[in-house]
Amino acid sequence: MHLNYWSVFEHDIVREFANVVFEFRVEVTGKDDEHIDIARKPRRLTPGCRSENVDRLDIWDRSVFDPIDERGCRCLVAAFRVDTRVHTRLLDHIGETSSPDSPGQYRSSAAPGTAIPQSVYSSAAVVSSMITNAQIDRWLREDIGHHDVTNQVPGETIGRLVSKEPGVAAGIDAARAVFDYLNVDVREPIDDGTAIEAGDELLSVEGAARDVLRGERVAVNLAGHASGIATRTRRVVEEARTESADVRIAATRKTTPGLRGLEKRAVVAGGGDSHRLDLSHMVMVKDNHIVEMGLEGAISHFQERTSFATKIDVEVETVADAPRAAAAGADIVLLDNMTPAETREAVDRLHEAGHDDVLAEASGGITIETVADYAATGVDIISMGSLTHSAPSLDLSFRTGI
Repeated sequence: MHLNYWSVFEHDIVREFANVVFEFRVEVTGKDDEHIDIARKPRRLTPGCRSENVDRLDIWDRSVFDPIDERGCRCLVAAFRVDTRVHTRLLDHIGETSSPDSPGQYRSSAAPGTAIPQSVYSSAAVVSSMITNAQIDRWLREDIGHHDVTNQVPGETIGRLVSKEPGVAAGIDAARAVFDYLNVDVREPIDDGTAIEAGDELLSVEGAARDVLRGERVAVNLAGHASGIATRTRRVVEEARTESADVRIAATRKTTPGLRGLEKRAVVAGGGDSHRLDLSHMVMVKDNHIVEMGLEGAISHFQERTSFATKIDVEVETVADAPRAAAAGADIVLLDNMTPAETREAVDRLHEAGHDDVLAEASGGITIETVADYAATGVDIISMGSLTHSAPSLDLSFRTGI
């Protein structure tokens, strides 16, 4: 996919995500379509940035790298890396898309030049982690208050975010965004999903002591919270894998208001699935809908109001209702608060009724201790709210001057 530079950066949606870090390798075509190859290492660009922020070539010495260059040149992306991935709302404005496995398309931050796997590209959580300047400003204002005396420390310093216990790293992009917002240089951040041990460094920073200290607590809180979720998710996934190599461990919408993107991304970092990010991503027919309209009536009601591309997940509380929901048009049947034995029976009934194309999802009261029992029932998905609402933060420490 090639992105026209100004067609992307002129959109308000990009200004909203002005702190998102993109690293580009670009090519420039002049007015007469002559090709000017810029073969240089990727550098960070943000909307409206000037040419001094990139490796400069003579041709750009006196120009401004603005959304529409006054000389009529157009800038196309040849390859790029997105540290915080790409948000669906941004993609809506980009236009043409193509397979991430095609040459010259999306690139993984883990290995430059390696295409992001389709499974990652298609995951909703990959596109959920955009962090806006408004969010960061709100986080910092909450902590700094109206008169911060504590952090009035002169000079420059360095700092290190270090783990005090084993776990799985996540939320590193959020921590980095906080320091970026404060104009603190961030160095060598590790990738989300990395297994860490006590004493491992997650990132290091260098900048004005006041700004480093102001960002410290917010960054530690975000990374510690996300890493705790990723660590818990990894443990659940590993337990489920003892019985099934295919079952997916998914999150729910039981997330902290304002932090859903961070928490869903952390679940993916731990090896889980994001499930739907919000109400628009999939219809879920729940018990209250069924009380109001009946099982078949509720499914029919939402089928009439959704796109062919929108899946319908139907929650059932009895084994007998599982094949009923599938016959009425459910794409996914959620087996709610059933025992492992009941869950297995419901899965068997779906197969016996010829609904092999309907996914079976188990949810409700499932714990780390029981997840393997549910994985052994043959369900396709196990969704657990506890991945996000009950995960303890991973113990992280921020140390300056070393």
